[in-house]
This record gives sequence, structure tokens and C-alpha cells, in this order.
Amino acid sequence: RRYRVRRECEDLTVLEYIVSGKGHLRFEGNSCEVNAGDVYLIHPYTHHEYHADWEAPWEKIWFNLRGPLVKSLIEVYRLTDAVHFPACPLEQEFRDALETARTRPADSYTQLSLALHRIFAGLNRWRQQHPETRKSPEGLKLKTHLDRHWRRSVPLEELAKLIGRSRSQVMRIFQHDWNTTPCQYIQQQRLDLAKQYLENTEAKISQIAEFVGFRDEFYFSNWFKEKTGVSPLFYRREKQ
Repeated sequence: RRYRVRRECEDLTVLEYIVSGKGHLRFEGNSCEVNAGDVYLIHPYTHHEYHADWEAPWEKIWFNLRGPLVKSLIEVYRLTDAVHFPACPLEQEFRDALETARTRPADSYTQLSLALHRIFAGLNRWRQQHPETRKSPEGLKLKTHLDRHWRRSVPLEELAKLIGRSRSQVMRIFQHDWNTTPCQYIQQQRLDLAKQYLENTEAKISQIAEFVGFRDEFYFSNWFKEKTGVSPLFYRREKQ
């Protein structure tokens, strides 16, 4: 029960349910504590490490899975970006799958396939009930960084270094989680704030331009008109 597992890059899907106690999980630079009642799903070729808590070591039901079936289940049940499922009530489903694997009935492959289907369907159902978890850890990390630095241009190289991925992977992850690109996200943040200033303050256009990250008032005005179809002054007159 007190052990540490570390894998760098393996074609292996790890599926575990924590029966009691707790432990610690690290994956692709992210970390979380896992407790009794939690499930975690580690995808193939993911750098990961996990170990039991020293004071409250876990007891768990685990499966190390390979092959086309598990890959299909992950895709069908839309779990390609899912890792941690806190307080996920699937203990009986895990025990049923474990019993099938242990007893190996004549139709064990069929029975185990059905048991895994029930587990993955349960994970999908849990995610539907917890929409906030549908964002990947990398996507959340990227958004947090942009929320902190939206007043300046944030190059893709900076975001790629932040999560240890390539620029194309950054674009794919952000687009998947937030339905926009990092550049478009920053642009929208600036535009929304500029509108708020124009609607609710008497600040000069030059001041608003500076507030939202533009050094040049005229560039800001042209940018605003390109985004909204009207100049900042016209927008203010219409809204106030």
C-alpha cells in the first residue's frame, strides 16, 4: 500500500478507484490529491507519478489496460482530456470488473468488456454532472496565464514553455477547451473591458487605450472600430 509508481512514456492506460485512504498524483506537470471515492484515468504516453499518502495510505482497485477496446471507450465516452474524478460513485462497477478479471469465466472477455463499458459510461455521466471538470489542466493553466497577462501580447512560445508542449499543441488544447485561440481570447478580454470603460466612465479615449494595453490612442480607435463597426466615441454616445 505504501509505494510509488513513476512512468515516463508507456502505451498504457491506468484506471484506478480509491477505496480508502488517500494518495498523490502528478501528471504532465500537474498535481492533485486523490481521496477515498475518487477515480483517476491516466492516458497512454503521459508522464505521471503516483504514491500513497504516508499517514493515510490508500487501498484501491486498479487496472492497467492496453489495446483497441480501451482506446475506443475513451473516445466514445469523450474522456480524452479527463484525468481526475473526485467523489465518483463507481465502487461497485470497479468491484464487478475486478471479480470478472479474477474469476475468468468462459466468456470473460465479453463480461470484462461490458464491465469496462459500465465504468466508462459512469465516468462520462459524472462529467456531464460536473461541467467545470471538462477543461483540461493544461487548458486551465493557459487561461489563468492569459487572464494575468492580457494587457500585453503573449507569444505562443511562452505558452508552450508554460505547459511543456509544442505551439501546435497549445493551439489545439486552448481551442478545444475554450472554443477560441489564445490571441482571440486576449482580444476579446480587451474589447469587453474597453466597452465597460466607455459605457460606465468618463475616462478619455487615450486613457482607456492605455488601460486595455494599447500605447497608441489612434491604433486603439482603429482596432475598436474594426471589432465593433463603430468608433469608441460613437459607441460611448450610443450607450451612455
